[in-house]
Amino acid sequence: MADYIYTMELRLTPDQQKASALVQETARSAEMNVYLTGGAVRDIISGFPIRDLDFTVQGNALKLQKDLERAGAVIGHADEDLKALYVTLPGGVRAEIAMARTERYEKTGKPPVVTPATITDDLRRRDFTVNAMALSLNEGSRGLLMDPFNGAADIENKLLRVIQNYAFLEDPSRLIRATRFAARFHWPLEERTQQRYDSARENNYIDHVSHRALGHEIEQLAYEDDPLNIIKVLEKEGWLKVLHPHWAVAKVDSNGLAQLMKTRQQMNELGYTPDPAAAVIYFLTARMGDKDIADMRRAIPRKNLVDAWKDLEDNAKTLSKRLVGKEAATPSRTWQLLSNERPEMVLFLAVTARQGGRSGAGCGQPAAPPWTRLPVEPPDWCSLGSRVARLAFT
Repeated sequence: MADYIYTMELRLTPDQQKASALVQETARSAEMNVYLTGGAVRDIISGFPIRDLDFTVQGNALKLQKDLERAGAVIGHADEDLKALYVTLPGGVRAEIAMARTERYEKTGKPPVVTPATITDDLRRRDFTVNAMALSLNEGSRGLLMDPFNGAADIENKLLRVIQNYAFLEDPSRLIRATRFAARFHWPLEERTQQRYDSARENNYIDHVSHRALGHEIEQLAYEDDPLNIIKVLEKEGWLKVLHPHWAVAKVDSNGLAQLMKTRQQMNELGYTPDPAAAVIYFLTARMGDKDIADMRRAIPRKNLVDAWKDLEDNAKTLSKRLVGKEAATPSRTWQLLSNERPEMVLFLAVTARQGGRSGAGCGQPAAPPWTRLPVEPPDWCSLGSRVARLAFT
């Protein structure tokens, strides 16, 4: 038992550990059993980066909302049907807190009939064995790993296996998810799972995918560490057009996306942890029309991600003006201004400023969006003494 708790604490970042403790305490106060589930457990065991935390409670998760908000959590979306909260916990930790449930599909692609359930029943309704594990966070069973479908073995063997034969029929979005996971982890589908995947494609199950499921899959692309590779694989499989009929790799700003991920890594190495999700989806849709982007924004369930995406350009424009004003007249003032700014905005402006305009001309980068072409010659970014300024603009 203790080994899994030790592994969890070893693998979670300090902010994720604090976030997990907050959810545990909130659930305990509400007299609900709580478990770490799904992708978080998979990534703890596999060693892959833990992108977000998934919690399952035996009870109505919506009842935790007010207590979480009082503790500093931001609710991105509250799903009344599934009794689930999509939250950003203090420290910028993304999490989903959902009610343990069963799902009965009466018709392909239609929302399931949801019933409160035990954690064991909840694991049975999931998609792949590697996502059907739970780690108890409750007194008396803390550290107990529940793995009814031997997902840990499939992790060890690097295989993706559906839990039951009708997985793709019941929820066709699992076809997209299988492709995304295979591309991310470089794991093949288990033989019978591949056969069912191929059969589902041939029978056009994807025609019955729900709008809500598509919104979830679009959102997940914003959190990928190599989103361009995922997009390319989805296009090859024909799923990118399912997510949106006008989406294609050609509509992605590949250079901007590559620079974004590179700069994010540089910031991470210097101790800064920006959340690039809004900027990722910005570059993934850079050459799409306004109407198409508006359609995609409406589909995404986590509305704080949508708001951050909408505000990127305006906030970056405001910051760029401040950086050529009196507030940044000296390197020390620039350091102070950037240190007080959200790291996500520094990350985004670093990339777009490099892409062109007079502020990026010295770096030899391609042209930038018009809003980054500042009316006043900015300071020599390459000579700024602080780590953040040097990182952002050289």
